[in-house]
This record gives sequence, C-alpha cells and structure tokens, in this order.
Amino acid sequence: MKRLVFLLLPAALACAPGVAASGPAQILRAAMVKTDSCAFDYENKMLCDGVREPVRWQEAWLSSEGTNAPRWVELAFTSDVPVRTVAIFWGAENASPAASRAYAIQAWQTNAFTNAFANILEVKDNPPAARSVHTFDAVSSKRFRVLQQPGCGSAARPNGMWIAEIELYGVSKPDSEFGTTADLNAARQLRHEVRDRTIGVHRRSRGYWGRSGGIARLLMRSGWRVIQLDYLDERELGLCRAAVICSTRAIPNMHILSEYVRNGGGLMLLHDSCGRGPGSVFPDIWEYKDMAPSGRFSLAGAAHPITRGITNEFATTYGEYAVLKAGPKGTALVLDGQGRDVAVAGRHGGGRAIAIGTLPGMSSGTNWNELKSVTLGPGESAFITNAAQWLAGGSKLRDPWKKPFWAAGPMPRKTLFENVTDQCGMAYGGYSKSVAMADANNDGRLEIFATQCKIEASDPCHNLFYRNDGDWKFTEIGKQAGVQLPHGIGSAFGDVDGDGKTDLFVSWMPEMAGKRSSSALFLGNGGCAFSNATAEAGLDNLGQACVCILSDVDNDGDLDLYVAGFEQENRLCLNRGNGIFDDATRAMGLADLGAAGEKGYGGNMACGMGDLNGDGYADLAAYNRGVLHIFRNNGGKGFADVPEYMGSGRSRLSGGSIGLTMGDFDNDGDLDVYVGGRNALLRNDGDFKFADVTAGSGLDTMERNSRPYGQSFVDWNNDGRLDLFFGNGGFDSFAFENNGDGTFKDVSGAIGLDVYGVHGFNFGDLDNDGDLDFYATAWGRHPSALLRNNRDDGNALIIRIKGRKSNTSGVGAKVWVYEEPSGTNMARRLRGYREVCSGGGSLFSGASLDQHVGLGPGGGLYTVETLFPVSGKRVTVSNAVPFRILTIEEPGDTVEDEPGNGFSDLGVAVPISCTLSYAVTTNKAGKNVVLAWLNDHRGEYALLEIDPDTGKSEQHPVPEASGSAFGSLLSSRNRFYKHFGNHFYEYDPAARSFTFWTNTATGGSDNLIEDEKGVIWSISGPQSGLVSFDPGTRAFKDYGHLYKQNFVQYPGGLSMDDTGWVYWSVGKALCQVVAFNPGTGAVKPLLKEEERSLGHARIYQDVNGKVYGRARRNGEWFECHAGVALKIDGRPPMRRCYRANRGDNMSFTDGRRLAGIDLEKRVLVVNGPGPNESRRIPFSYESDGAHVMGLAAAPDGTICGGGSFPMVFFAYDPETGHITNRAVIGQWNTMNRQGSRLYAGCYTGGYLLEWDTARPWVEPRRGDTNSNPLFLGENREVMNRPHDLLPLDDGRTIVMSGSPCYGMTGGGLVFWDSMARTTTQVQHTDIIPEHTTMSMAPMPGGKFLGGTSTRPGSGGIRKAKEAELYIMDARTKKIEWHAAIFPGAHEYTDMCLGTNGLVYGLVGFVEWHPLVLKYGKRFFVFDPAARRVIHEQDTEAEFGPVSYQQGPRNLFAGPDGSIYILFLKGIARFDPASSKISLLAESPVPIVAGGEMLNGRIYFSSGSRLYSYSIPPGS
Repeated sequence: MKRLVFLLLPAALACAPGVAASGPAQILRAAMVKTDSCAFDYENKMLCDGVREPVRWQEAWLSSEGTNAPRWVELAFTSDVPVRTVAIFWGAENASPAASRAYAIQAWQTNAFTNAFANILEVKDNPPAARSVHTFDAVSSKRFRVLQQPGCGSAARPNGMWIAEIELYGVSKPDSEFGTTADLNAARQLRHEVRDRTIGVHRRSRGYWGRSGGIARLLMRSGWRVIQLDYLDERELGLCRAAVICSTRAIPNMHILSEYVRNGGGLMLLHDSCGRGPGSVFPDIWEYKDMAPSGRFSLAGAAHPITRGITNEFATTYGEYAVLKAGPKGTALVLDGQGRDVAVAGRHGGGRAIAIGTLPGMSSGTNWNELKSVTLGPGESAFITNAAQWLAGGSKLRDPWKKPFWAAGPMPRKTLFENVTDQCGMAYGGYSKSVAMADANNDGRLEIFATQCKIEASDPCHNLFYRNDGDWKFTEIGKQAGVQLPHGIGSAFGDVDGDGKTDLFVSWMPEMAGKRSSSALFLGNGGCAFSNATAEAGLDNLGQACVCILSDVDNDGDLDLYVAGFEQENRLCLNRGNGIFDDATRAMGLADLGAAGEKGYGGNMACGMGDLNGDGYADLAAYNRGVLHIFRNNGGKGFADVPEYMGSGRSRLSGGSIGLTMGDFDNDGDLDVYVGGRNALLRNDGDFKFADVTAGSGLDTMERNSRPYGQSFVDWNNDGRLDLFFGNGGFDSFAFENNGDGTFKDVSGAIGLDVYGVHGFNFGDLDNDGDLDFYATAWGRHPSALLRNNRDDGNALIIRIKGRKSNTSGVGAKVWVYEEPSGTNMARRLRGYREVCSGGGSLFSGASLDQHVGLGPGGGLYTVETLFPVSGKRVTVSNAVPFRILTIEEPGDTVEDEPGNGFSDLGVAVPISCTLSYAVTTNKAGKNVVLAWLNDHRGEYALLEIDPDTGKSEQHPVPEASGSAFGSLLSSRNRFYKHFGNHFYEYDPAARSFTFWTNTATGGSDNLIEDEKGVIWSISGPQSGLVSFDPGTRAFKDYGHLYKQNFVQYPGGLSMDDTGWVYWSVGKALCQVVAFNPGTGAVKPLLKEEERSLGHARIYQDVNGKVYGRARRNGEWFECHAGVALKIDGRPPMRRCYRANRGDNMSFTDGRRLAGIDLEKRVLVVNGPGPNESRRIPFSYESDGAHVMGLAAAPDGTICGGGSFPMVFFAYDPETGHITNRAVIGQWNTMNRQGSRLYAGCYTGGYLLEWDTARPWVEPRRGDTNSNPLFLGENREVMNRPHDLLPLDDGRTIVMSGSPCYGMTGGGLVFWDSMARTTTQVQHTDIIPEHTTMSMAPMPGGKFLGGTSTRPGSGGIRKAKEAELYIMDARTKKIEWHAAIFPGAHEYTDMCLGTNGLVYGLVGFVEWHPLVLKYGKRFFVFDPAARRVIHEQDTEAEFGPVSYQQGPRNLFAGPDGSIYILFLKGIARFDPASSKISLLAESPVPIVAGGEMLNGRIYFSSGSRLYSYSIPPGS
C-alpha cells in the first residue's frame, strides 16, 4: 500500500485560507522545465505537454542511470502560483508502468534563513500505477519539484526516473476526475498549445551530433521548445509545429512527411536530406541535382521573410553542398558562385518546406577534420531562425490529419537495410571500436563481439559479446563469456590451439584513458565461454597493438598472429601448433614495419593478409609511415619486399593509413586491394602487379573530407559483385554499389547504409536467410547500429570452411563459385572468388570466417570448388542451388586418438538428407509454410520449416530423436504429429516448437488418424503398438503392443467406428485386421487363420460410422462394427470418411500447390495458381549426411558406394580427397568389379547395374542403353535386397545373391553374362529351399562356395532351421554339395578367398532381428577341396561384435596372404601361418560398413562418414 508522509512547511509557503479557491481544474502552464539529466542523445524534455500515455519511450522524460545520484524534474513559473494537486503520469516499459517506488514533492522556499527546496509530502511504497495523484493544502511558490533518491526508481530502473507528464493544478482534483471528458479536453488543449511552440529535430539512427545538435541548440536559444524525433511517423510529427532533418540521405517515411506538410506542418531539410538519397520530397518546390565542392554563397534577394534583414555573406569549406533547382512552387533564397540554387523554399498544401543544401556551422577557413564544435555565423544563425519562424507561420496543423493518400494503397517499400537496433536491445552507447563475428557455440548462428574503450566513467565497463539466440534475439553475455577485459581496439576469431573450437584475440592500445593493459588471447570452450590464456600463449608482452590478423603464414596447419603496432614496431608471432607463440618478426623479414616512438595514430594502422599471387601462401600488404608496402611470402620461410608493385620504375602508393581491404571486385579470380584514406582501388593484374583504377570508377567522387575508419568489400544485394562499404567515424557511412563494369555508384542513402558515426563494423548473415546484415559500433559514444538486410531473395551461398590438416577455421582456404551452363547461357561463369581471412584490413573492421557469395539474377546450378592451403586438397560440390549453407570439410586429415594410429577421416560421403513425410499449413501470422521431417544417418533429427515464397528456412531439432517412420499427421487444430523411434511428438507451427513428446512402446508408425473428438491415434510396427493423445486435455495413453506375431508386422491402415472401437490392418507374411476396445482393453483378430495370406489387409472408415475391409486386394468385403466383422455381398458404400493423414494436404491458401521437395538440390517445386505456373524456390538445411550402406574399390581407383535415404551414389578419389555425389537408381547395397566395370546390387527390386569406368558417367535411367551406369534389370522374382556380388574367374559372369521381397521366405540368385548380355534367375527352391544366400566365395573351375541365412524377407516368417554352406557350379546352376557345418548357425555373414585357396568366413548364431545392427560372430577357415572347417575361433569375447549391413564386407585378403577383419571396435588381422587373430588398431569411431583394401589402406564407414586406415609396414 502507498504511504504518504505530510511535512509541515514554513509559513511563507503556506497559502492563506481561500487563496486557492475552487474553480475549473485548469492545468497550470509552467514557463520552464528543468531536469537533473536525460538519457536521450539530446535533452528531450517531453513533459507538461498533455501527452500522458507514451506509446514510445521517447515520449517521456527518462533520466540518466549511470550514476548513483538523486533524480529530479522541476517546473518553474514566472511568479508564485498556488498548487493543491500534483498529477504524475509515469513512463511505461513493455506496457507496464515504470512508477518510482519512493519520491518527494517539493516547493522552493525563500526567506531570511534559506533558499532551498522543502518537502510538501513524501511518498513511500508507491505501487506501479500508470499515474499518481496527490492533493494537499494549497502551497504557493515559483518552483515545484519531484525528487527521487538513489535506488528508489522502478524495479527495472532503480536509479532512473521515468515520467511522461507532470500536471499542477490550483484546485483540489481527485484521481476520479482524470479521464473525464472535461479532463481530456484540457489535456488536448495543452497538447495543441505546446505543439505550436515545438520544433522536432530528427535524431539520426546514431543520435545527435554536430550539425543537428547545433541547430537544436540555436532553436532553443531562439525560444522554441525542441524535441527529439526518431520515427518521423504521424504520431511523432503530430507533436511538433515543424520538423528539421539534417544530413540524412535516405529519409524515412517520405510519404508521411509529404502529408504532414500538406496538413499544415513545416519541414526543413539540410544538406544530404535535400534529396541525395531517393530524391526530393517535394519536386514541385525543388529538385536535387548534384553535390558540388565547397564555395562561397550569396543571398538571392532580401524580399523573402527568411532572407529579410540578413546582410552577411555565407561561406563553407565543408566537403560538399547540394545543388538544387527551384521548381514551379519554389523560391530560390541562396545561390552559389555559379548562380545555382543552394536554398529553396515553398508551400505544399497547407504547410511549408525549405531545402538548405549546406550544413551550417562551417566558417571560412575551417578544416573539417579539426573541427571540435559547431559555431554558426550571424548570417547562418539568422537564416535558420528566420526559416523556423516562417515554417511555423503557415496554416495550423490539422488534428487529426486528413486521410493520407497511402491508406488506400500499398506502403512504399522499405530500404534494403532496416535499423532494428532498439527492438533487438542492442543500442549500447559507448566509445566502441572493432567488430568481429563468428559462430562461437556451433549452433549455426553468428555471434557478435565488439570491443569497448571505456574512456569515461559512464562508458560501458566491458567488451560486448552478443549471443545470437535466433529470430533476431540477442543476449549480451560479455561478462559471463569471460571476454569483458581488456578494453580492446581490434579483434579476430579463429581456432589458435587446434581443438576445433573458436578462440578470440583482442588487441590493445593505450587509448583507454591511459590505462595500462595488454592484448589478450581467449580460448573458447565450444560454447559461448572463454578463458584468458594470454600469458600461457606467450602473448602478454606484445605491447601496444591495433590491427590484428590471424593467418597461417607458414602453412603448417595452425594460425599465426600479426599485429600492427601503435607507436611501436609491428609484430609477427608464429604458432607452435598448440596455441603457444614465438616472436618471429625479424626472422621472417618484417622487422622494419611500424614506427617506434611515432606518436598518435601515425601511418601504420592498415594491414591485410591474402594470397596476392596465387602461390598458396598468405602475402602481406601493410602501411608503414603512410606508405603502402607489399611483401611476398616466400613459401612460409620469410617475406620479401616488392617495391615496384605499381609498375616498373613507379613508387609505392602513399597517403592514408587507417585501413585497406582485399577482395575480387572484378570477378577474375584474384584478390584486388582498396586503400582507405588514399582512396585508391588497385586492380590485381597478377605477379604482384597492380593498377590504380580509381579514376572514372565513381569512387573518385567520394567526399574529400570523409575519413574512413574502415572499409570492406561485401556483396549486400546478392548480385554476385563485391560492393564497397566505408565506415567514416564522425561522418555518414558510404555504400558504393559495384556496377560490374569497373565502376561504382553511391547508393548509401537509397539502401539505408548511410549510418552515422561508424567506428567498427562487420557484415554477416545473422538470420541465415542468405543476405548480409550489418552491425556497427559508435564513434563519439553514440549507440551501436544493427541493420537487417531485407533483400530476402535467398539468392546466395553461405560457405563455411572446416580445415583438418589446414587450420580448423579454414583461414587461407580459397573458394570459387561457378555458374554452370544452362539454357541460353552456354559458358561456365565465375560468380565469385573468396579467400577465408580473420581480422585485419582496417583499424576497426575485419573479415568474417563465413564466405558469402551472391549469385546474381537468373538462378541455376552452381559448382563450389574449395582449395585447402596445407593439404592442397580440392573439394568440389556440384549442383549447389541457392539459398544453401554449405559446410565444406577438408578431406584426408588424420583423426588421432593416439599419434600414429593411422586412421583418417575422409569426410561425409553423401551430405544430403531426405524427408519421409511433409505437409503444407500456415503459421501464427497466417502465412503459408512447408513442414518437412528431416532424416539422415541419425534418423529423423529435425523438423524443417520453409517459407514457400522466399525459401527462408528454420530447422527445429527433434527432442530425444532416434529412428524414423513414414507417417505423420496434420490435425484440424493445425498441429503436426509423428510417431517414431519409440517416441510420440507434437509440433505447433504457431509456436514454432515441439509442444509435446513422450516415450512409447517400441516402434514407429506409418499411420496416424484424428477422430471426431480431435484425439490423435497412432498404430506402430513391428508389433502393433497403439497410442492416443488428446490435444485438448493433453492426456496421452500408451496401450502397448496389442497383437504380437513371430514376424515383423507392417500396420497398413487405422480406423474407428462410431461405437469407439479401433481397427487396424496388418501385413506382410500373414495379413490380419485387428479390433480393439479402448474402454475394456479387448483385442480381437477378425480374420480366421485360413483367411490370412501374404500381403496387406485393407480397411477404411465410411461416413455411416462403420469400418469396411478385406483380406487382400481381390478378397471378399466385410463390415466391422462394435468389434464384430460380418461378410457382405458386393462392394460396400465406399463413401470414405477422409481425415488428414501423413500430411496429405499439399495446397496453399492462395491456390498454389506443393509439387515436391528436392532435398538433394534443395528446392521446393510449387505449382499454380495458374494452370501452367510453376516455381522452384531454393531453401537450405543442415545435414550430417546419409547412412553409408557399403563401399568398394572401383576400377578407376576411387572408393565408391551408396547412401541410404537418400539413395545417392558417392565416389571418393584418394588422390585429390574429393567426394563426388551423383543420382542413381536404387540403394547400392553391394558392389564388386570385373575388368573395367563395377557392378552394383541395389535395393529395392534386386536391381543390377553395370558401370563402365572407362567411359563418361551418364545418369542412369531404366531402358536407356546410353546410360552409364547401365540398368541391367529388376530381379524382384528372386530377391529384393541384394547382399553379395561375386565375379567369377571366367571374366564374364557375375553372381548376385539377396533376400526376398517383403513377407516372403527364401532368396534366389541372379547370373549376369557380360558377353551374352543375358540374365538368368535361379529360385531358392533350386538351391536350398527357404534359405537366402548371404555370402559367396569363388572356387576354381567356375564354381563358388555359398553361405546361407535363415532369415526371411522383411515381414516374412523364418522357416529354415539352420544355415548351410553349399558348392554350386555356375555353368550348370546345380548344387554339388551342401551341409550344415555349424549346427544352430543362422547366417554365414561374410566370406572371402585367401591367396592359399582357403575360404575365410564369419558365422553367426543369433537369429536376425530388424532392430539389431550388431552381432557376435565365429571366425572360421574352410577348405573347399576337403569340404571341411580346418579352424574356428570365437571372436566376440576378445574383439566384440561386427556390424550388420545389407551388403556386409567384414573380411578381405591382403596381398601378403593375411586376412583382415572389421569389428565395431577396430581392425584385426588373421595370420594363416600361426592361426592367430590380433587387433591392429582400435578405431576412433565404430566401424559400421566396410570394407575395402586399396594401396595399403583399408576403407570403411561409420554413420555418414568415410574413413581409412593405413596398414603399418610389416604388419
């Protein structure tokens, strides 16, 4: 409860009875408002103006909060006034009142004893109400004050005071009278009175400074009330009589400004605001023509009210002024020396506007770079004040405005860059320096780091580290991250200690209030936390440094450090490989750079590293005493000066020193250089020869007095050409767009990049939508700036490089992006060349590790080539489409658990996912979205949400994910459901998150339905697990496995009748229809045993409330109701009760339809709404890659294989380390070679393919004889899943074995004759009935040894008791011998022929199960001639299990006769001489699919990745 404490005032302040007589409650008009402080950039006293409910925080007065001092606001009058009521309307934060918790209301007392404020009353424990009203006995005084002691503010701002309005009344006015009609009319009248004496000055996106502030102060001294304008919208402009906009190139809301003036407002535009960006606001009053150099001005005449009485001559030395041309409604007021218009005024509707092309405050002879403050000459002052008076002298501003013209049509388009600083909570004001960006926690989003200088006590006390939480949400965690100190000047991200985690280097120089400090190295932990390791790294004695670069100058696989000295020499420190550095400056030939004893910024503060001559080593470009030096890197052993880089006999470039940047602006495949300060664009002509091409490029028109602190080549519009951005400190930033012909165009204001006061900056794709966003720190302690890029066309590639033998950050890697020939474009075209850099370049700006390449108009297919600096390996990614984030990893590096163990990680074989189900729906905003479940080697790992208009996508990880299933359901409540991996999930598109998940009985579901009450039901395989979920009550029920069989079941349908019974169908070996009563738990199989057969039963729900089904496609129909099945004659009614199932709805709300999702090419195919309309919309996603099913060595020396879901081919080239992916037919389970051909046995359908590696690859198509690989046919009659391929010694015959189709038992053989080009199929009944041949080994004379398996096809019933070995003559296709050698064996998993003629094999005794992927085995040696086992050994106890794949390759013979065995834990060797098995090496990853030996290495896979093992010599 609020407590009031009334205090006795001196008699001099107390009014005599009757002084404050009752009467109308009129607001007392204060003559002046004073405050202790203001949090605004300019002291913006939005008080006593009738604005009681601030919509924006700028519409209230907010005190400073940086110091622990009292806060107060005072209302002063010209004479004593009696006051009986004080009403305080509080500011609001996030729609909640920000009322002070304790304060005092005071009056000024003057008597013989004191002149001071005395309390009228004190308020304690004030509740957070929107207003506080206090009445008391009348008190008379000239000055009244509200005082708040430290810590008594609102809970959110304890040291701040936030007041929207203070109103004083001479009568008692209780709280109940506020909000009445009379009260509101009085407040409205006050607003109008205050508005008519108020001028608003636009606050640039970076705050007041210089000219705007000078004009604001001049107007205040002239008697105007000045407020700060931020938005320039109707509400804000309605608070002022006239508005002033100074130097803003891209004027926001020009349409609203036009209506403001038309409705009676006044508008003053100065300098760039006259039209330099999008043109004149009022073309009928003036037109913007151009910018001209400084000159002397004169008045056009003295007749106009603005120029009347002004006799002073105008002059300026400011870099430029705007040349205007008066329109038919305009009057020229000021002319330049050539008689051109410089200031023009005129009327527009009921209001007035004036354009002044100069920036006032520049007296003749002033050097802009040395300007410390703004001083307006007498003529300029009079001109500005006269202009303000004239603007306010027009018609009264209408209230409300007339209906604006834009209300009936679309709003004008936003600029390309939109300022989102405030809404993202990143308007951090402080004297800031450099900006670096990197994904510090490996979540796929860029974090932002910004150094702070802390020059004054009120500056932020630590560096800033913004964690990117996605969806434009950032959390500042500088202190928690451990990077708060030292106050830095430069920064660079990179992995310096080689642990794969992003580290951070921060350089220091003594600009921070003379504090002693040092540079710092922070080691990252893989999340957003760092530890200071400066001393341990040997970097605690670097001295004073500014620009810092991380680069591998000696190509030894680690990041070295180069820093530009401040008043000292530059330093090069080489990394030992473990994050410890040694000073190698002199040893590397760089001792002469930098300047000891040079004071101030000097001429050494620009340097950059990049491969300027294409030899694979990072060269150096660095300023020294104002002269640009270029040094050649001599193979990592030292640097050599290149003095004639500008041509023979020509001197080095001089002038400038603050910054440079490197980039391929002309897309010719090498690094060009732009030099800041000197304003020189240097084209790289090769072999360290550069040409200055600045003249005529458009860059030579840059304002001469600008002082760029940093510049950067960057493609902000995704047109495939590098543009140039300049951060200009105490000036507007410049943005010059690359025209593609060697020229640039100034588009700074037009695209919204004319940001004021930029110190440090960086560009990065902060929202992963394919375009580059922008973050900048401030010069002069202005707020930071965060700008969102609204390009949103997704027409780009983001490339993230991961080195292994090279440094893990990929620094020094080169990236080329080519557009492939298509349509009328028949030439391959380089779209962009990039080199990965970290730090460097300009004083406060650097490079991002992510490489962004815009792709220009047209679209198509692109090839990305990446060259790694240390290994020299080149990786090519084909068929890349925008928008896509590519992570490219260096192949061929060694994964070392222990040094020298010989294992190498070769990369992801198939970096693609697939989707088993997807749907079209709408999000919370009613916008169309596509939802797709992503599946890779991990199972279904994420739900992908895609915007079908822009392709923008977001990936939502599946909680506790494992396994996969084909079914999903989009419910009537717009929830997306899926049941897989023993889990049930609910995803809400409105919340954009998983809102429910839980464990279930084992299994996954292809069938989900929604009943009439909205309850979700799911039936899972392999043992009929039923669950239900009520979205309304959130009740989940797991009924368990309700119908168990001795085979894998495939539930095929799920329905309900109107009595509540649930029905589902079952296949494969023996179909069934099962009924279940959820109320009683009764389970009833409805088909009799004699009615069950191979295949799927079928059911459906009819609109009559009953369920109909039949045992097979042509079987008899029956009717199900209340758990009873009755046969019916003929066909049922067939009026299906359709409900959403498996995401069947593919139609968008606008009539379009989703035709497909191509995850390999990363495009949506959307048809409509017209009959012949179709679009391909690129999107991106992240994948760990498809599961590798098997691999083999091809005749061309590559390691080939196939992925599973998606079924994509891969080929790894051991020479280059490059992996190629191609589209094929089927899932390549097993492969083997014969001559120049590689044969592949493929699921589904027992496909056999033949690839002639001596001929070019031609995408395989059925029936196309020109295909290569060639589709040889389908063999579904004898097999579905091939397991082994055996080339016979006749050089023409290939034998393929495999298991049968779903539900069947016994797999046959296929014989391919490559000379006759014929196929022969042999049924299992002609081999060993009910068996499947799992493995084969060749024998002399066209014979082979076969090993069988008792397992059936998936969903089938095992009928054979134990597996056997057999010998077949391939010429006659007859069995010569067979026997169950190992009693109780279930499978001969793999066999191979040794060099000694013996066969080596693995046999298993555990019955196969589809959910078990590893089995213990017994190793054996078989003598085919004697037809007996001569050695056997149980391996599981010592070596563990082997993995199961559909085409196992666990055994192979080495050239020395040794037999190599792949276990999950590692690689073993069997010595035939000693009959002993020994473990060669324990693998760092589980060995899942193998195996092949090639050139002394064993190749295998684990999950989605390929690995190799180098066999030690002599083993």
